[in-house]
Amino acid sequence: MESGIDPLDLEGVRAKGVAKPSVREAVRQIVGEHGRLGIPVNQLADSGDLYAAGLTSLATVGLMLALEEAFDVEFPDGMLSRRTFASIDVLTAAIEKLRAA
Repeated sequence: MESGIDPLDLEGVRAKGVAKPSVREAVRQIVGEHGRLGIPVNQLADSGDLYAAGLTSLATVGLMLALEEAFDVEFPDGMLSRRTFASIDVLTAAIEKLRAA
């Protein structure tokens, strides 16, 4: 957030002329901020196992809430599984599916 705006704040992004981050980039940023991983998120491949990287059950709850707030979505009960939070790839697909609904 070196630009002084929240990268998910679309109005702020437009006002400053900053390119909107992709869903994947935003998910990666949120995972880095809320996942409490044992390694820096920039060292993790998009397909990397978040649980092997240190994601805990408690951190998963915080991550879910941060994603819901950032993307204005709500994870339905059927998506509240370890599988949904397995990697940045899977989370990105889940967010894109929720946003399309």
